Amino acid sequence: MLWTRAEFGDVFVRVFPDNAAAIACYLGAGFSIVSTTEQQQFNADQPVDYVWMWAPVPNN
Repeated sequence: MLWTRAEFGDVFVRVFPDNAAAIACYLGAGFSIVSTTEQQQFNADQPVDYVWMWAPVPNN
């Protein structure tokens, strides 16, 4: 079965902060870095302070 982002909503990913290549790749694919406040909330229970990124569902 093939699923689309429209079926699941926005996509979030977390990246190790020293992984500049992955961050650049996600930015090039249309992801954005979430706000500082959201980063703090998302990292509250994480073992490291990840860089959190998201891509919204495209409007068709």
